Amino acid sequence: MGIIEILLFIAILLFILCYNINRMLGLPPGPTPWPIVGNVLQLPMIDLDKRVLELRKQYGGVFTLWIPYPTVIIAEHEALKRTVVRDGDAYAGRPSIYLMELLFGGNYGLSFEENDWYRSQRRFTLHTLRNLGVGKPIIKDTITMLSNRTVDLLRKTNGRAIELKPYLTVPEFIQFMQLTD
Repeated sequence: MGIIEILLFIAILLFILCYNINRMLGLPPGPTPWPIVGNVLQLPMIDLDKRVLELRKQYGGVFTLWIPYPTVIIAEHEALKRTVVRDGDAYAGRPSIYLMELLFGGNYGLSFEENDWYRSQRRFTLHTLRNLGVGKPIIKDTITMLSNRTVDLLRKTNGRAIELKPYLTVPEFIQFMQLTD
């Protein structure tokens, strides 16, 4: 057997492996990835959303893209509800980022961790933000009130130039202090 036959055999083996990789790993269907780069070369830098819609028509509402690691794309409302709402814990988590592994020896930090420590820190952060009023109507009311004050101030100027800094910083500070009481 010569070198050409060996290289041809390896090329055919790689093609078969790449062509069937989604099925072998139990992933949803998707375009055939190239070795090493995955589907990166098949995705445009602009109009990516249009390409995703084309892939949705071809492979269905849930499909796999290798960029270069397998990434499951959910491009259908019902599938999104089914995965995120009903089976949310099974899909919760953070991807492993190779660059973080190289630079820091792991995925550390609140945005990158995926373990019990991460979950407790995330719960603490969300609880603290909710206590400050994030996600409550008081934030919306405060923003609306400040916006209305600013618009009223601008209407009173009759088109003259004014310095906005004193009007924007003091009320915002007072409102923030009221939120944190």
